[in-house]
Amino acid sequence: MQFSFSSIAALFAGLIGIIVVCFFLSKQRGKQHRLLIYFLLILIYMQAYSFAFDTGLMLSFPWVLNSNIPLVFLLGPLLHGYSHYLQQRKLTSMEWIIHLLPFIFVTLYFFNFYLQGNGYKFNIIANSIDADEPLQSYVKDFPSDPWNLNGWIVVELQCLHLLVYGISTHLSIFRSSARSRWLILLNFSLIVASVVLFMSEGGVINGVRFLGTFLPPLSNALFAVIVLYGFAIYLIIKPSFLMQYVPKYQKSSINEDWRKQKAKDLLTTLEQDKLYLSSDLSLQLVADAMGIKKHHLSQVINQELNCTFFELLNRFRINEARQVLSQEADCKMEALAYQLGYRSKSAFFIAFKKETSQTPGQFARSI
Repeated sequence: MQFSFSSIAALFAGLIGIIVVCFFLSKQRGKQHRLLIYFLLILIYMQAYSFAFDTGLMLSFPWVLNSNIPLVFLLGPLLHGYSHYLQQRKLTSMEWIIHLLPFIFVTLYFFNFYLQGNGYKFNIIANSIDADEPLQSYVKDFPSDPWNLNGWIVVELQCLHLLVYGISTHLSIFRSSARSRWLILLNFSLIVASVVLFMSEGGVINGVRFLGTFLPPLSNALFAVIVLYGFAIYLIIKPSFLMQYVPKYQKSSINEDWRKQKAKDLLTTLEQDKLYLSSDLSLQLVADAMGIKKHHLSQVINQELNCTFFELLNRFRINEARQVLSQEADCKMEALAYQLGYRSKSAFFIAFKKETSQTPGQFARSI
């Protein structure tokens, strides 16, 4: 058994990952962070696989060769689903099926390879690590790569998959009221993973290299090491982040159809009566106008509109401001601020820039 920096790093990262998972499984955290636990378990398995391969230990059980490849296609969907769960937006069964299609396809495609004899896989491992063991004889009755796709699936499709999920989930977080540094960093890890994978092992299709790289070959296993070490460090520095994402309405008896209907009623009420123009408007006043309880209205806004009451209020006010500025580009900003229900000009400017990335003056000049 031969040890290298890569194998030692993978071993310790796997052990750290196991400790982190045990932490999540305690004190009823398991159910709330179930998808994140699955994500971490895959990273731990990848470290165990990397350690076994680099040290030659896998020669004792060659049947696990390439079992890590399909699992990479689960990382994106699991983190995507976890982010949505923390934002109070669970994925439907059909959405999960769609997200899992790449994993299912890759698993089925590699099925031919998994059915090959252990002698065939033993020789692949031995040649890859320059082992001293003599090669074994084997019989290959059917092709292991019928469509000649392994050169793409192994790295290029993995990189593309991780990159797409990293970016798309990143954008969904920025559009959500549950935006947090923790979720941003966690999803950014997928983007880093795709770049590290491609720069270390990418640029090769069916054995032909078309792009050079400055990263060492061991980097393709290090992305998971970095994620696990980073995860543990963040947990040590800021363990309180776990308590920030306990679903607020997990035990609510309000059904989804009722929430959706009340969300429509709320938008209609705000639009028709223009309640948002009142500087004294509050969640309680709107709830009274709709004839529902205040905390029920808050739940409707959070779960169905993915924002807070004041964020919703600002959306309506800024939309109103856009209409006014489109018709009266030279209107007085302070007067407009009070007209919209803001108590000061500065509050109006801050809200407008947050919503449009422009000041009211810049918006008016751009029309």
